[in-house]
Amino acid sequence: MEHVTDEMEWLKVLLQSYERPPQELTYFMETYSQAVDQHINGQGEPIKAWLRAQASRLA
Repeated sequence: MEHVTDEMEWLKVLLQSYERPPQELTYFMETYSQAVDQHINGQGEPIKAWLRAQASRLA
């Protein structure tokens, strides 16, 4: 998941350039984490942990 971290940084800059609130990305990551939890049958903990870390960096 760390390979995607740079893309998250780029996405944050993109949202800022369009004057979008950082909460939008946080909401997306939380919702995505819930979907992972629901559809990967308990095997998505590494993805969920990464998403939580990314969301906490936005706050």
